[in-house]
Amino acid sequence: MYFLRRFSLYISWSIALIATFGSLYFSEIKHWEPCTLCWYQRIALFPLVIILGIAAVKNDRLIGRYLFLQIAVGALFSLYQFLQESVPHLSFLAICDPKSSCTSNHFALFSLVPLPLLSFIAFLGILLFLVLAKKSS
Repeated sequence: MYFLRRFSLYISWSIALIATFGSLYFSEIKHWEPCTLCWYQRIALFPLVIILGIAAVKNDRLIGRYLFLQIAVGALFSLYQFLQESVPHLSFLAICDPKSSCTSNHFALFSLVPLPLLSFIAFLGILLFLVLAKKSS
């Protein structure tokens, strides 16, 4: 537990970095066009790489209080997209463009975990390690 507390900022930064590279891999290398909800998640995720990297280097363990709303918004968009894929009756908001649908499931990790759920887990993991960093300050 000491290791997780000591390096919690670096772990949260690593999660943001891996999620960002994964997102860019699917759009730039696999040429999958991101849907509208994916763009909103990217808007919440991409700045975290820079902000958390600086916070980790400066050992700013209170950075979570400034990033909570941004992480919560990204997590809510990813959770809504996951629920929209899983339960089609929940697609009451017509957010997505018809040519890049928010309900199309291109990829699932181990054929079980779809991309929106992976995004939600990433946001949740970042938040968890930021809370752990604050508790150890």
